Amino acid sequence: MTTIAVATLGCKVNQFESEALLDALEQRGYTIVPFGKSADITIINTCAVTQRADFQSRQMVRRASRSNPNTLIIVTGCSPQVEPDAFIKMKSVGYLLGNGEKNQIHFQEFRWAIFRRTPFFQKSLFTLFIVTPVPS
Repeated sequence: MTTIAVATLGCKVNQFESEALLDALEQRGYTIVPFGKSADITIINTCAVTQRADFQSRQMVRRASRSNPNTLIIVTGCSPQVEPDAFIKMKSVGYLLGNGEKNQIHFQEFRWAIFRRTPFFQKSLFTLFIVTPVPS
């Protein structure tokens, strides 16, 4: 079974959205594990309201990568929308989603609608990939 860890930084909206995402993932049969434990996919819902919050968002990505080097890291929320270049430089980040895209993580039969960074990435340029989890 595919395992997923979610870390949330910032406001109550982020907290609510992460809880809704966790519920949707569980309903679709994914196993939720605590952040920092071994997971196939790690989703980090970031905040950029202050410089400190933005720093903590990048720090959380580094922590996820160190504790679980084989996880697919998806960064979503305000930070990749405000400062995508900071995350593009991080080799461990697999996917970036802005606030407008984060609600597309789950839809239909839980296909991943995620926006993968490209070498030509700009703030408004994303390439859409559909990735369906493979049953174990």
